This record gives sequence, structure tokens and C-alpha cells, in this order.
Amino acid sequence: MGQRQRIVFWLAGLVNFGVSASVGTMAPFFPQEATSRGMSATTAALVFGAYPLSALVCSAFMTKLVPFLGPKNVFVAGTVAVGVGNVCFGLLIYVRDLQMFTVYCFVIRVMMGTGSGANLTSTFTYVASTFTEKISLTLGLLEVFTSLGLCVGPALGGLLFEVGGYSMPFYAVGAFLLLLLPINALAMPKIEGRSSHSLSYGRALIYPPMYVTLGAVAMVTMVFAFFDATVAQHLADRFTLSPRPIGLILLLFAVCYGLSSPVFGRISDALGKHRLIMAGVSLTLGSVALVAVSPPDLLNFIPSDALWVTLLSLCLVSVASAATLIPTFAVLCDLVKGPLGFPEDVQTDALVSAAFQTFFYLGAF
Repeated sequence: MGQRQRIVFWLAGLVNFGVSASVGTMAPFFPQEATSRGMSATTAALVFGAYPLSALVCSAFMTKLVPFLGPKNVFVAGTVAVGVGNVCFGLLIYVRDLQMFTVYCFVIRVMMGTGSGANLTSTFTYVASTFTEKISLTLGLLEVFTSLGLCVGPALGGLLFEVGGYSMPFYAVGAFLLLLLPINALAMPKIEGRSSHSLSYGRALIYPPMYVTLGAVAMVTMVFAFFDATVAQHLADRFTLSPRPIGLILLLFAVCYGLSSPVFGRISDALGKHRLIMAGVSLTLGSVALVAVSPPDLLNFIPSDALWVTLLSLCLVSVASAATLIPTFAVLCDLVKGPLGFPEDVQTDALVSAAFQTFFYLGAF
């Protein structure tokens, strides 16, 4: 890596860690806090859902916004939104009225989700523009930061809640991101945001291979969302496990994904134009492993009451998800800049990044 690439990688990685940690920081304690104030469980769930929904909507607009403002400005603005949003969410402890508390919860989560969408889209634009020969490997390495944030977030949230109460977890994550802000503003390199080309975005959006690839992105994140909602309950009901081992099993899923991502990133870059084959094969194998997590009666030869089978299946799903998701961004770049003939500039990179993030959050929601 050159100096410019190292700066982009480490700053993007640290911010990705903070943004990912902020997603689940409040998971261990917010539902109980919200219901104790009179908020219904459904409303509390919608507060969680407001984050990916707003990130989805934001990502769809980044196609035009990133080239207009420049990736650096969007990256910094996204960091501000998530950092300030965390601090503001911590201040909600002082809001006593239930109606105002609910409104502020939604407003702040939308703000944080919008910042996350802006931040990740600009990060992918930086990767496509700065690491042109090692896109998949770089994304795989950045996924380590993301996975680490998703693992640390809930654990850190629960620990700091016990130590310092409701506000402490939000203040900690918010302070971490805001401390990175001046470094990002000064050190993150600028990429020219304007383009002299007039691109036909409709031509990219109706190109069938684009939707096949983007569909794979959405399917992988659907698996993540499905696991978040059902796996813990499945493990508790089927194997009568307590929350601690369930948490360790979910941590195992994230660790397998994070550790395998750089490996598949390197393989993807080595395969070059044939990397789509790896994504397709991995998606197929992951589907088989997903069935084995809770096999139907028709597949009675798979021991459904064996914990090791479930653990092995979860690990295989995690690894297959990484092998499917990591190459797709580079595949999109190949399609747009190859058969579609789009130019090698930030406007094209922003288009690909926005499309990827939109379908990523579409599956997650």
C-alpha cells in the first residue's frame, strides 16, 4: 500500500468500526428501557428498524450527492451524523414525556441511519477509486472492522450500561467517532467529485447482470437479518441454551464472517473477471447450509437435535456469505466499466457504491 492508500484504509476502517458498533450498542438494554417508559414492544422494534430504512433511502440518493459534494465531504458528514446522533440518543434519558421520547428516538435513529448510509457509500467510492487493482481484498479487510464493531457493540453496550447507566454506551461510541472527525477532515485525501461525462444511469439500472449481482447482495443481507430475528430463539427452544452460550454462538457467526472475508477478497482479486463464478457457487452452498441449520422433516437424515450440526451449518453459512458478498462490489465495477462502458471516474464509482449499499440495506430491512 502507498501512503494515500494506507490513510484511506485505516481511517475508513476505524469509522466503519464505530458506525457498526453504534448499530447494536443499545440492543442489550434499550427494549427494557423503552417499555419501562410505556413504549410498546412494536414501537421499540420500529425504532431499531428506522436505522436500516433511513440508510436504504439515503443510499439511493448518494448516486448524485457523492459526485456533487465529493466523497470526502460526504464521508465526514456521515461521521458527524452518526457521532452526534449517538450523543443525542444518550441525552434522551432526560426526556420524561413518552410522546416526545418516542419522536426523538425515531428522529435520531433516522439521522444515524442516514449518516451510516452516507458514510458507507462514500467509503466504497474511496475503495473503488483508490484500490483499483485490489477492490475485493480491501473490502474484505474492511469487513474485519465492520464485523468487529458488530461483535463489540452489543457487548460494550451491556457493559457500559451496567457501569454508567443508559447514557454511557452512547456517549462512548459518539465520542469515539467525534474524536476521529478532525483526523478525517485533515488527513482523508480528496477525490475530484465533478465529471465531464454525462452518464445514462437508466442504462445501468436496466442491465440484467446488474440486478442478478445486486440480488445476491440483498439475499446475503436477508440471511443476516433472518438470523438476527430467529436464530437466538431457535437455539433456546431446540437446545434449551441460556443467553450466554447463545451470545457466544452468534459471536462465532460474526467471527467466521470477519476472518474469512479477507481470504475471499484475495481469491476474488486473483480470479479477476471470473469472480462472479465464486459468488454464485458460494451462494448455492450457503443455501444448502442454511437448510441444515433447522432441517425440515423431509431431510430426516440430518440430525436436527445435534448441536454440532447447527454450529457447523452456521459457520458454513457465515463463510459462504462472505464468499458471496465480498466479490459482488468488484463484479459491479467490472460490469459498469466493462460492458456498459462507463468511464473510470468518481461519478461511476459513486453509482456502483450507491447501488450496492441500496440493495445491502434493502435485504437487511
